[in-house]
Amino acid sequence: MNVRVFSKFIVFIAITSLSGLLISCKTQKKRPTSEVSVALGAPPFSLDPLMSTDATGMRLLSLTHQGLVKIGYDLKAEPDLAKSWIINKNNYTFYIDKNTRFSDGSPLLCKHIIKSIEAYQSERTPFKRAFKPIVENSCSIKGDELILKLKLQSPSAKFLLSDLPVLKFMGPNKIGSGPYLLKSKEPTLYTFTPNKYFSQKVNHSLKFYFLKDDFSRFLKTYKGEIDVAPNSIPFEKVNSFKDTPYNVIERPSLSTSYLLINFKNPRLKNLKVRKAFYTGIDIPDLVENRFENHVTLAKSLLSPEHPYFSKDLSVMKHAYARLDKKPGLLTLKTSNSRQSIETGKIIAQKLRDLGMPVQVQSFEWGTFYRDVKSGNYDLALMKWVGVIDPDQYNIAFHSSEFPPGRNRGYYSNEIIDNLLDRARTVTDFKERHELYKKVQNIIFNDLAIIPLWHENQIHVVHPRIKDYKVNPMGDFSSLVNLTVKEGSEQ
Repeated sequence: MNVRVFSKFIVFIAITSLSGLLISCKTQKKRPTSEVSVALGAPPFSLDPLMSTDATGMRLLSLTHQGLVKIGYDLKAEPDLAKSWIINKNNYTFYIDKNTRFSDGSPLLCKHIIKSIEAYQSERTPFKRAFKPIVENSCSIKGDELILKLKLQSPSAKFLLSDLPVLKFMGPNKIGSGPYLLKSKEPTLYTFTPNKYFSQKVNHSLKFYFLKDDFSRFLKTYKGEIDVAPNSIPFEKVNSFKDTPYNVIERPSLSTSYLLINFKNPRLKNLKVRKAFYTGIDIPDLVENRFENHVTLAKSLLSPEHPYFSKDLSVMKHAYARLDKKPGLLTLKTSNSRQSIETGKIIAQKLRDLGMPVQVQSFEWGTFYRDVKSGNYDLALMKWVGVIDPDQYNIAFHSSEFPPGRNRGYYSNEIIDNLLDRARTVTDFKERHELYKKVQNIIFNDLAIIPLWHENQIHVVHPRIKDYKVNPMGDFSSLVNLTVKEGSEQ
């Protein structure tokens, strides 16, 4: 299959379908400045702070809940509820505003803080391993502050930046203290309204439209019915906004797309099979011809700009075009977004050309994600979003992270486990860098996953939206502090 021809065909269909369609502010109805509409491809799998691990769910939770720290635009830890903190080896002290209130008006108390931390340590959560190192915790009141003290088993270079941003404090019925609260929930529309008890005034509500069809999502955005489309417009349709009033913001991202491999399948444990996949897919061809320079080739979960990225990654190449023995029919599962389905079909066809029978199965996001979490797949087209610390390798590949943890490929390697355990206790950058360099090389040569590409962030923003600033993490903080131009039209 010629990827370039296929992509051009898709673009031709889109342009033909759009003939005669123009954005005309004169003929469109005015929309209130107190409301911002956002287009996404699929709803979250869960909005339970203790269970949500999908990117959309975690991003939405950042609107309704707060924790101690969050990741700022400079990719450093910055205050969330903790106004300041002191770190002394493995002892952490956080100073929290005592006047914080949950969205029902009830105050944040020490009991909520301790109970939330202990809930994240539960065996039932996918975050248990991140918070198990906390061996002591205490909370007290002094003046206008709540003082939280945490003691870890040992010093950690990644606890503040990698683990703590996940923590969300929960009040009655798991409500939060963030800038928004979930007002209504329908299958294709979630409405968030400002939390009147939030420390800062929020001027607009948010309506998230979940439009599973890529073309429908693009069309509604193009027609002016959507204010913000964050990373939800197909790559081949981005150029359609070139001569429109829309603001198209494109930035490098911290996300990595990859092919997840189920090591519970005996055939896929064969390294020869995995290396045949890697060479057979011809990833450089996909990067060049399928995605029109909106992605870059991946060899690691870390992007090439990451300070811990190993520049010496190389994988043994195989000269064969076909396997000596066919691995049998395999299923490649994807979400039901058009872009995922088309990419899955191209990958499957490339593997079939090498004599590997692969069947593509696509599902709506909830079913797809449930199958991946339960190990009900052979191959799955996946993405790690917001990789800021090399400890992501711990989450993705340590054998103790089997589901309900996030090692969903059930990959197990004792050498990797030992390296990752050691890296968790190291604070010196140079020593830590060397350990993760070894980890990246082993994972890449073992093809524990098949890394594909790093996608750029692409946000399409309506001209009535001002002060929209893209966070490198791709989170939804950009939606909180924006402004809506007075007198704007739909």
